[in-house]
Amino acid sequence: MLGLLRICVWLCAPNPAQASKDCVQKTISRMEQKLTGRTLNHVVFMLRSSDRAVQQRAAMSLARLAPEQQIKSIFVDKRGLEVLLDMLCDPVSIMDWAMTAARCNKRK
Repeated sequence: MLGLLRICVWLCAPNPAQASKDCVQKTISRMEQKLTGRTLNHVVFMLRSSDRAVQQRAAMSLARLAPEQQIKSIFVDKRGLEVLLDMLCDPVSIMDWAMTAARCNKRK
């Protein structure tokens, strides 16, 4: 299946790398559009998980995909910022945190 997808991308696009980037961007924009209501509340609820990895993944996802009007509520009122700051202290997560912070700054 993956080979077929690569062939289709290669045949349809003059620059396969650009086609892949466009596909990723389109997927991310769809995810941003769908992250509302119950779905958003569920991901915010995952910030309360006892599993640290789940908290970190939820915080990073919200930093990238959450609607701008919800950012303050999520990261100040609902502990999202604490999770991101904890990631900063974890040497394994520093690179992931840096990428998330850069994306948050670009959104402003």
